[in-house]
Amino acid sequence: MSNFSAWDWKPGSRVVADLSARAADYEWREEPIASPDGESVACIVKQPDAGFTVLVNDEFWEQEFEKAWYLRHAPDGRLTCLVMSEDEWTVAVDGQPWESRFGFAWNTMFAPKSNAIGVAVQLDGQYGIAVDDQPWEQMYENANNWLLSDDGSHSAAAVQVKSLGQADIDTFAKGVFSAAIDGEAWEHNFVNVWSLAFNSDASRLAAEVRLSQYEYTIAVDGKPWEQIFQSVWAPCFNPTSGGVVAPVRMGGKWFLCEDGRKLWNTPFTQLWSQKFSPGGERLAAIAATGLGHWTVVVDGQPWEQSFNGVVTDLTFSPNGRSLACMGKDDNAWWVMVDGQRWCGGYERAFAPQFSPDGKHCAVRLERGGRYSLCVDGKVYSEDFDMLWDPTFGPESDRILIRAIKDGKYLRRVASLGDILG
Repeated sequence: MSNFSAWDWKPGSRVVADLSARAADYEWREEPIASPDGESVACIVKQPDAGFTVLVNDEFWEQEFEKAWYLRHAPDGRLTCLVMSEDEWTVAVDGQPWESRFGFAWNTMFAPKSNAIGVAVQLDGQYGIAVDDQPWEQMYENANNWLLSDDGSHSAAAVQVKSLGQADIDTFAKGVFSAAIDGEAWEHNFVNVWSLAFNSDASRLAAEVRLSQYEYTIAVDGKPWEQIFQSVWAPCFNPTSGGVVAPVRMGGKWFLCEDGRKLWNTPFTQLWSQKFSPGGERLAAIAATGLGHWTVVVDGQPWEQSFNGVVTDLTFSPNGRSLACMGKDDNAWWVMVDGQRWCGGYERAFAPQFSPDGKHCAVRLERGGRYSLCVDGKVYSEDFDMLWDPTFGPESDRILIRAIKDGKYLRRVASLGDILG
């Protein structure tokens, strides 16, 4: 977990690294990534007549690898990379590889409430998950829809529990997939399993399941709902009631259900990405109220504003009082907060970031190859070659800006007053 209150929040700007300083020491580099606290910038580099390693600020990791990819920071700031040595893959954390080796590894996962690191792996033609250097004891010939619980105590995946011969339609139709937690599969099999979700303490698991060619429902801890639907989307747990909430399709329309019963009676053309506020008091989802009319629905009531393209990145403020998303109209992106549009006409928009007190919202945007910062509807006076998601300080009065400009990586702490004027 990241203790962001301990970061340097003194206002000011400084150059952390000149990205061209070590250019003579490598053949090429991949796209850089900034650490959560802004104190470092890293990238995978190909060394001359040698393998790959990682450059952090002006220093290389000591070890080099045959291949390296998927550079990511854990929430606590540790830097992870998937690396290959002697034709075997593993995870390197701050330059130190795990002891376990795999035929392949991908999709690094992090537990935001702990320091756990998980990764999808293939070992001897079998698939599963490894968490903190410990792979599942039971692996499967097919696994997907990987999931690591928020506290890192459990991992899960949709797994194939029965083998199939070529064109073995009969066995497939009887159900060959299930869900496995820490490698142990549910007893019940399904035609398909997708989109797993843990509850808050990872004691329960829900998933989309397909019962037959045209029958879908939600399964919880291996037991399907009694109700059957034309289709379903990803479930989530209600933090207040403990029930499972999922969008379902009935009679050609989409409804939101909890434990198989309608939670919202209003039908929608499409409905997905439901999310509870941090305290569980409010429930929102992305919906289409008609063809080409995408919006946000809060507690069953759609916003008046809509988009003809798509709505993404539904985000509640920490206090649950505000809600933000990105919306696309005619190939241009907008920010929308509490039903009001901000900062429109951009080629790309990224997930909104709220302040700890929930009173402010910041978003990074891209247009014409330049990146901008929008805070509370006002665009920052300076743009950048590259920009990472902004982070508000613990008192909600400052913003950490991590950016690249003129080949230099900058760490800047700006006061909210300087940005808003």
